[in-house]
Amino acid sequence: MIEQFLADDIITPVISPYSTPINPVKKPDGTMRFVQDLRAVNSLIIPIAPIVPDVATLLSSIPANASHFTVIDLKNAFFSIPVDPTTALLFAFSFEGTQYTWKRLPQGYVDAPVIFSIVLRASLTSWNPSHGSVLLQYVDDLLLCSPSEEAARVDGLSLLQWLMKCGHKVSLQKLQWCLPQVEYLGFILRQGERSISQKRIQSLAGLVTPQTQKEMLSFLGMINYCRQWIPDCSYYDNILRQSTLGTNQRITWSEEMRRAYLTLQQSLMTSPSLGLPDYALPFHLFSRDNCKTMAGVLTQEHGGRLRPVAFFSKTMPLQVQGMPSCLRSLAACAMAVSMSTPLTLGNRTHLHTSHDVLSLLKQIHTQHMSAQRLSGYEVTLLTNPNLHIEYSTSVSGPSPILNALLGLKSSSDTLPAPHDCISSINIDTSPRPDMMNTPVPFADVVFVDGSCSRPNDNSYHAGYAVVALPDRVLEAKPIPFQSAQAAELIALTRACELYHDKPVTIYTDSKYAYGVVHDHGMIWKKRGFVAADGKAISHSSLVQDLLTALLLPSRLAILHCRAHTRGKDDISRGNHLADTAAKRAAMTQPATLHMPMLSPPSLPEVHLFTELQKYATTEELKDWCYPTLNKNIKTGLITKEGKTCIPAASSSIFIDQFHGTSHCSIKTTLSLLTAVFYITDCKALVANYVSRCLTCLRNHPNNPHKVAHQHLDYPTTPFTHLQLDFTHIPKTTNNRQEYALVIVDMFSRWPEVFPTKAEDARTVVRILTREIIPRWGVPLQLNSDRGTAFTSKVSAGLTKALHIEWKYHIPWHPQSSGVVERMNRTIKDKIRKATGGTFAKWKQILPIILAEIRMTPNRSTRYSPFEILMGRPFPLIESLDKLSEQVTLRSPSLPDTPTHPFQPGDEVLIKHLQKGKRPEDFSYGPPTSVIAVTRTAILTESSPAWIHASRIKLIPRDHPDGPPEEEETIPTSWPDGHPTTDTTPG
Repeated sequence: MIEQFLADDIITPVISPYSTPINPVKKPDGTMRFVQDLRAVNSLIIPIAPIVPDVATLLSSIPANASHFTVIDLKNAFFSIPVDPTTALLFAFSFEGTQYTWKRLPQGYVDAPVIFSIVLRASLTSWNPSHGSVLLQYVDDLLLCSPSEEAARVDGLSLLQWLMKCGHKVSLQKLQWCLPQVEYLGFILRQGERSISQKRIQSLAGLVTPQTQKEMLSFLGMINYCRQWIPDCSYYDNILRQSTLGTNQRITWSEEMRRAYLTLQQSLMTSPSLGLPDYALPFHLFSRDNCKTMAGVLTQEHGGRLRPVAFFSKTMPLQVQGMPSCLRSLAACAMAVSMSTPLTLGNRTHLHTSHDVLSLLKQIHTQHMSAQRLSGYEVTLLTNPNLHIEYSTSVSGPSPILNALLGLKSSSDTLPAPHDCISSINIDTSPRPDMMNTPVPFADVVFVDGSCSRPNDNSYHAGYAVVALPDRVLEAKPIPFQSAQAAELIALTRACELYHDKPVTIYTDSKYAYGVVHDHGMIWKKRGFVAADGKAISHSSLVQDLLTALLLPSRLAILHCRAHTRGKDDISRGNHLADTAAKRAAMTQPATLHMPMLSPPSLPEVHLFTELQKYATTEELKDWCYPTLNKNIKTGLITKEGKTCIPAASSSIFIDQFHGTSHCSIKTTLSLLTAVFYITDCKALVANYVSRCLTCLRNHPNNPHKVAHQHLDYPTTPFTHLQLDFTHIPKTTNNRQEYALVIVDMFSRWPEVFPTKAEDARTVVRILTREIIPRWGVPLQLNSDRGTAFTSKVSAGLTKALHIEWKYHIPWHPQSSGVVERMNRTIKDKIRKATGGTFAKWKQILPIILAEIRMTPNRSTRYSPFEILMGRPFPLIESLDKLSEQVTLRSPSLPDTPTHPFQPGDEVLIKHLQKGKRPEDFSYGPPTSVIAVTRTAILTESSPAWIHASRIKLIPRDHPDGPPEEEETIPTSWPDGHPTTDTTPG
């Protein structure tokens, strides 16, 4: 085979650092199959999602007028796809000291089937049949459907030439050429029909009866491949599948399971030929349910009768199983339409049902079905304009046809008689037909309430009350429950029992108890008191007692009232009276503290000790006799140091006695035991016994097994791996709890802290999208605990949209988030110190604390977060001083010459900043004298403020208004920089 591969240029010699083993396998015909173990390579590959059509949907694409078929199976299909030389080294293998690798796509590679399917589909896209044939592809199996024999030959030949041109090779042995009947994917195809092949039927019939869960799952998998030919397949599948849900791998066969197993085998052997969809004809769809599963059949008219196109069946959701029959029928119709849509492709379909489905969709209440489920059924049944729902009675409608198509013979399988669905639902969901939602005329009115409080961590106070106005307490007692819901149920039950054979109107403020009576109770009862997740509902026994008690009054109305309204009407007063009585009754429950009676260990008789000492070993006798033997002559009892000697074989009895009910420690047990008995190597025996005591192990908080803590994978770039956590800030003077979202970069340890008002997912997403991602980019991974703020659908939607991997830490192990938890403590400690422990105005000092953390070198990285991110140390005062000095040296020096010609004593004019509105107003003020000057400013007699020289205008000395030349004024300056004048006589 190696030589043939070399000759066909499929493999080539190579030198590669990789190599995987080869394991040839012998075929049934005696030839060998080359098998290479590529599991090591496949483990490193992220598989491509396979795009494989559903077999049933693929077969439904066969045209109804196709009379001749051609089946083409490609030989060595993967070898038609070349491998990139850069990645071919990964597929290297060794044979007789030489390494080879594949030049073509190797078998055993995890993505080989998907890649081949994509390439083959792409190569067949450009091929167009000239005689109207239709080509179907399932991986490497091709089916050519032609309307005539001539079209089959011409288009088949064209297809073979096209495959040869694209480099594909066809298996001549498996070729089925231009035949009116062919076998394709285990099914027999002929014009207008499809059926299961005899080979598949014989292989299933010849199977050994499954004895283990694995064998049963394998059998059910093969059955489900042919489920479209088996009427009501899910009903029998559900019976057999229950045996695979337990922990016992061996299957115990019951009579019901045997009947289901035989029925499935017989259904396969007698399976009908299903018609191929003809989209020129309308479809007829029928459905039914049997509480747990639904069954349906899609048909079309053929030869004056309805011929099945496909059978559908499915296990109904647990919530639907407990619904009334009319609502189950509605669900079955919606499920049948959904499963038949891939075959009908939205063409005209008649849905036959004996229930008024349209009226149910328009008038049903959401307490019988969730709004989400109801809206889903509305979309399925009402949005398709080609779906026509036809209502008819069970006698003249689809019941006989459906039973005949599904093979039902029993009268119990027929559909119910004509009825009003809305009235039937109300009757089925009510615990009694005459249940009223309005007060019963001329009947007593009572109020019920339940109470449950928790005064401390170790006790509950629960009770109920049944009262009547004006102030009668009919019954009020404490109850041994820890739930307010249980108290409400008991209160309603006792009220009904108190009014046995009497009319009564009962008011309750519990929506839960009211819903049990009017909405959920009967549904839970029909479902076996099981919740939607398959677990038993809470207080199932109390619900059963309430449903039974509801039948006791002669006439009954249960109404809901608002709680704690403080109104003055009778209903508010009655509810308040019931609430007060229930709370008072709950508090009357006496607290009982169970104390175990501890008594000292009782010692057996002397002769029992002597009997036990007979079983002592030689080493123990030597120890007891050293240095001298102390043995009582009368009783024969051996003692040492005044204590009775006990052999090690019997020591566990006495150690257990002294270990006691209080489970004393090793030291205490040893001291108590050695005070009375002498046991060789007593300390080791006591330590071994106490260390194996399960009660001590479960109660001691310390764990002797130390688990080493290791670090997480360290990122290689900043802000690609972030740890998030909410920290709680202690209450301040406003008595409000505040929160802060702490985000730490795992690479640089750079912290970001955002004060928040709530600890929810919207806050997390808002901060990530507005603060972190725009500033630092999209991270690759987020780490956090499993809080609801991080695990909600809102957070998951963000990570899915941005392709962020969100990893959650192990619950109850904060060390997994060690970086952010340590940062939380650091921030809190610094805020506590900065605020003196009050945490007042902590948001104002938070930026200073963050700056301090960011500039402080980290002990693990030895650099500050600022230095890691910015590439330089945080600029401190010393650095700023050096920078200031450099800037000063580069700045121009201050000139010595003044910027103006004014001198003290000059007469000047000062310009007005705001000129008057009148035309005669001057731009400058009256003359004034200069008192002092600086380089840029003037001080005058008319203004106490300094004025910039640009506003001053000098009056010439020869002007009539100019100053007389009396003396010379010399300007000087004060030491502090303020100018003055030194007047010297001229």
